Amino acid sequence: TGGVMMVLQAIRGYCVSYSSMRQTTRIKYFYFQALMRQEVAWHDRHPPGELISRMDGDIKVIERALGDNVMAGLQHIGTIGFGFGVAFYNGWELTLFMLGAMPFIACVSALMGRVMLKATSKTREGYAKAGAIALEAIDNIKTVQVFGREEFETDRFATAVAPTVSAGIRKEFATYVTTGVNDFVLYTIYGLGFWFGAYLIRWGRNSVSEVLTVFFSALTASYAIGQLSPCLSTFLEGAGAAGKIFAVIDRLPPMDSITKPEGAVTDPTNEPIKIAGGEPVMDGPKPIGLSLPKDKFQQSITFKDVAFSYPTRQEDKLFTKLNLTITKGQTVAFSGASGSGKSSIV
Repeated sequence: TGGVMMVLQAIRGYCVSYSSMRQTTRIKYFYFQALMRQEVAWHDRHPPGELISRMDGDIKVIERALGDNVMAGLQHIGTIGFGFGVAFYNGWELTLFMLGAMPFIACVSALMGRVMLKATSKTREGYAKAGAIALEAIDNIKTVQVFGREEFETDRFATAVAPTVSAGIRKEFATYVTTGVNDFVLYTIYGLGFWFGAYLIRWGRNSVSEVLTVFFSALTASYAIGQLSPCLSTFLEGAGAAGKIFAVIDRLPPMDSITKPEGAVTDPTNEPIKIAGGEPVMDGPKPIGLSLPKDKFQQSITFKDVAFSYPTRQEDKLFTKLNLTITKGQTVAFSGASGSGKSSIV
């Protein structure tokens, strides 16, 4: 039996690890693809460091939730069902008595779930902002040191991290309070179960062996309920982290560079992108840019009284009343100071 368990546990570990790695790799791919397809105005509102931090930190949290945590949760759920099934078969009265605490435990767990989701979302958001500040400061460390802004950048980082401390404390407090309350209720039920079981034996409703079978079956199921709380906590943390990731993946920008319109240029190899394990991430031709056939472009490109500013800096106009005509076959070069709108015109 020990050898069989060892082999089955090894197979389970391999399958779960392989499955979670495949899923998180696909999530990373689609998240990065979604980042590449968003318009410049969207990126102007989201610092690059925050996006990179989410790709690294949040997806690791998702991987942890999708890994062995899921299988352990399913195992505990099966233990709960089987344990209470055996208990009901041998003595339904004592089993019902011991199940009296389940609604209370369910309410406490539901309350913990709400607190966990809110705290996890706030924690991940704070870490993402702090990561963005750290990346910005380290990438420009020479400039920071030249202007003597080391203390200023440190204070910015500390301000971004500060909200995560209180959120993390609330999350851990909710987890341990829930575990403590559940243990208190379960141990109380154990004592009352022995007391009620003695009366059932005395009244001749159950034998000693039946009471012991019911008690230890319910005990095993109750222990599984206690072990289910950490799994639920990890899963809720992964769900909170996944919210921001999938919000980016599901967002469709006003100008979508991924959807294949008429005239799109695709990869001539027409081969699906694959991950390390050989599984395709995206099937079909991959758009690599947009072009308009030469025979369909017969006129000119015209700007007439065009004004432009980015949504996050609407008070800073890159240009106003821009009037420009570029005819077919004409070569035009844009020159000017940095930030004058050359790339925005293109």
